[in-house]
Amino acid sequence: MKKILAFTAILATCAQCMQADTTSTSTTPVSLEKALSGKRVSSDDAPKGWFMTFRRGGALKRERPGIPDLIGQWTVQGEDLCLISDQDTDCFDVLKLTEHELVLRQQSEDGEGRLMNMHFVNKQGEALRDVITFDGVLAKKLFGRVITVEDETPSPSLKGSKTVYEFETRSTVTVGFLSASGFPMPFGGELPYNSVGNDLCIENDKQKQVCMRVAISDDKVRLTPIENGALLEKEAMVGTIE
Repeated sequence: MKKILAFTAILATCAQCMQADTTSTSTTPVSLEKALSGKRVSSDDAPKGWFMTFRRGGALKRERPGIPDLIGQWTVQGEDLCLISDQDTDCFDVLKLTEHELVLRQQSEDGEGRLMNMHFVNKQGEALRDVITFDGVLAKKLFGRVITVEDETPSPSLKGSKTVYEFETRSTVTVGFLSASGFPMPFGGELPYNSVGNDLCIENDKQKQVCMRVAISDDKVRLTPIENGALLEKEAMVGTIE
């Protein structure tokens, strides 16, 4: 049951993403400038609220909590990215540029400049790699249905226990739990849900989206938790849909 609830300076090193990246195939000045224009970046290791925005036209905005924003410049010189402030100019080799990630190496005479791994964020400061774009197609199909499942490979303590998902509205699902004897257990509640493709995403009590891959065949259903983009087959649940 606990397993189910568990699933229900500005440049620094960033962590891996939840969604797959799409690598840029060109590093020419035009494509690099176009790829960065209007984009906002941050880093997992940067203090909370630190961001940098590559404004169109070459202005560079640095945001820091409690400190007035700094406006400098950014420019593409050949295949290099240069950041310009009142005090100095730093240029970087672009090692990786994807839909979600930007990896730079500071240029130095010995060629051992520090690596700077950043990720793109939206206006709310959320990493784009973690933002789920819902289509709601699966959610519409689940409205009015009830899914009852149990662990495909349960531990001895959970054998026979079941989880019940009642999709009573178009936006909320009531999650309940039954003991091996069929008695309701004091867990669960009403939670928001949505979907993208074949993935059902439920917002848990910590306001975090947790997703499961849904496979339906007639009245049979299999739910496989997803973590960091990977299917956790050992945690899969199987049952029926009515």
